[in-house]
Amino acid sequence: MIDALARIDVNLLVALHALIEEASVTRAAARLGCSQPAMSHKLQRLRDALDDPLLIRHRRGMIPTDRARALAGPLAEALRALNEVLAPTPPFDPTSAQAHVRIGARTGPLSFFPALMARVARRAPGITLTCLHVIGEVALTDLLASGEVDLIVQPRRADGRSAITRTSIERIDESLYARRLMTTRWLCVVRPDHPDIQGALDLDQFCAVGHILTSPRGDAYGLVDRTLERLGRRRRIATVTQDFMLSWYLAVTSDLLLTTNQMIAHHLQPSLPGRLLSPPIEMPKGDTVMLWHARSHDDPLHRWLRAELVETCDELMAAYATLTL
Repeated sequence: MIDALARIDVNLLVALHALIEEASVTRAAARLGCSQPAMSHKLQRLRDALDDPLLIRHRRGMIPTDRARALAGPLAEALRALNEVLAPTPPFDPTSAQAHVRIGARTGPLSFFPALMARVARRAPGITLTCLHVIGEVALTDLLASGEVDLIVQPRRADGRSAITRTSIERIDESLYARRLMTTRWLCVVRPDHPDIQGALDLDQFCAVGHILTSPRGDAYGLVDRTLERLGRRRRIATVTQDFMLSWYLAVTSDLLLTTNQMIAHHLQPSLPGRLLSPPIEMPKGDTVMLWHARSHDDPLHRWLRAELVETCDELMAAYATLTL
């Protein structure tokens, strides 16, 4: 079929449709806004391409050949379908949209996904969200370009570039965009009746107590360790988990200490209360950014969803600010 189309100017098919319906070169020319000689030239090209006269002169005008009559219905349908393909994209309506969007998360999805899911369910009930863990040194560009994921939420890259803001979009390269979603602080949690930690946490206690390290990749070294190393100190890591909820549960049911993000505390403290403490070391605030590919940058659905995620995170940031230590 493609080979057949390659042998003919598609514009000629529009002319053929008008010629068959009007059964007149003059009327077909007027309908398409061209001159009669130009339409006669189109008819001759069509005759040559299809090896059929298509229209035959008659005392009352012109009549279509059997081949032209057979083409009339399928041609009209094909042109209608082509017109729909090329028509401007209608305005995006979340209330009637039907879609499936995949969000990859390098940071704890608990921090944003439940709130986003509830928001989308209210505003766009036909959109299904899938949250996928993105772990390890995977090629983010390839994941986004292939459509395996449509959006990635992750901590700010280790290079610490500050250009990614909450109010502007950064073009990372020719295919990737980024925008900052949240900036949050770190805190410590222990069980309310911890036998050794009663008041404020000092550096000696912090280094002496057993720690829980949450590491999606299973590494036994993290931001806290890098910060302590600059001070010439070390902590004692008692256990490593890959799950933020498991780490929290261990902290509030054992004598171990967890250093976590305030967004995790906001979500888990109401159901699994623990004692929240300020870390005795100064750590950089945690930035969370979203990344997306140029292929979906201008897509109405994805533009809408990114805006919803930004608003969701703005609301979460306001809620996190109410968390007291």
